[in-house]
Amino acid sequence: CQKLTAFTVESGNNNYSANSLGILLTADGTEIVRYPCGKTTTSYSVPASILSIEKGAFKGAQYLTSFSAGSSISIIPEYCFADCPALQSVTLASSVQTLDSYSFVNCDSLSSVSIPGVRQINNYAFAQCNSLSSFTATSKLTTVNDFVFVNCGALTSVDFSLATTKIGKYAFCNCKSLASIKLLSTLREISEGTFSGCSAITSFTIPAGVKTIGAY
Repeated sequence: CQKLTAFTVESGNNNYSANSLGILLTADGTEIVRYPCGKTTTSYSVPASILSIEKGAFKGAQYLTSFSAGSSISIIPEYCFADCPALQSVTLASSVQTLDSYSFVNCDSLSSVSIPGVRQINNYAFAQCNSLSSFTATSKLTTVNDFVFVNCGALTSVDFSLATTKIGKYAFCNCKSLASIKLLSTLREISEGTFSGCSAITSFTIPAGVKTIGAY
């Protein structure tokens, strides 16, 4: 529904409500259910009254370029911003600890991500984000799961040297511009296919703690 600009909810509905911006909420107004795909507003900041966001809530938002969330939010759910072609900037409060699977998949314009409190990034979270050129993990991020940055064609450098102890299978597969990699010295395993298809890598330092290197 790419032309949908606002939701309205008839009075008396016990399950849903809509705010003054036309965003669909739960009846108590504490969860974002759906952001209108055709809404032409370019930025959105989650108010403190919102405590959670439903899976896929912003999926396909055509004009959204920037998003920020404050301390009331703890997780960015599955497919939350999938297929948002204009999204460039995401700023999350330190309360957000998890980016769930496919949360930003196919966000082709995404170039700036601030996630100071995130501890875990799940499968395919940034897959095919073709404007993301670098990523530096904070001291909170310990787990990067499978296929997280797969097919990020502009990604040239990553730094996971502070706290990241797990990097999953095919995490950087087909990141053809990736040339600079920093990993934590106590990293135990380089998983299967982690750097498969990364044709720009000319040198790579294996951390002292690595005991296993997977295939491919």
